[in-house]
Amino acid sequence: MNRPKFLIDRMLGKLVAWLRIFDYDTLSALELRIECDEDNYLIRVASEEGRVLLSRDRVLVGRATKVGVTALLISPNDVKGQICELMKHYSIITEPIMKRCTMCNSGLRPADPLDLDKAGSDVPRHLIDEGKKFWACDGCGKIYWTGSHWRNIQKTAREMENCKHINQEHDNRSRLR
Repeated sequence: MNRPKFLIDRMLGKLVAWLRIFDYDTLSALELRIECDEDNYLIRVASEEGRVLLSRDRVLVGRATKVGVTALLISPNDVKGQICELMKHYSIITEPIMKRCTMCNSGLRPADPLDLDKAGSDVPRHLIDEGKKFWACDGCGKIYWTGSHWRNIQKTAREMENCKHINQEHDNRSRLR
């Protein structure tokens, strides 16, 4: 399955982390070192890398689509609403998975003892002693594990999954009119 890759403007910061949690290759304008006109730069990167440009900026989306870049206006303020909006246009799989760093978009791999030593006090010692499974980012070195926050992520992801059903019901009602 060919999953879409995304490029997200500055106004959709939280959406970046959630798409990465769902293992979507997602770049953020906040992370790029943009030293020129930002809109033109985002349009160029989206075009060159085959990314879908997501923005709250109607003018940016209009300019991007005018030059053949796939772009989508995301209106909701909250991340659940943003994912629901995205699901109207793409088959977003809202299954959290430990494959992509939420901080830098690099791949994750099982952490080895050296990774855990480097992380020092960022990783609770009792979790290491309990044999908890950890993942390390190849890009920034961040360490991940499935703690109580992971249960919250899974709960939120299930709530987002409901958007598919709501969107399908809306589509079905629209066809009946």
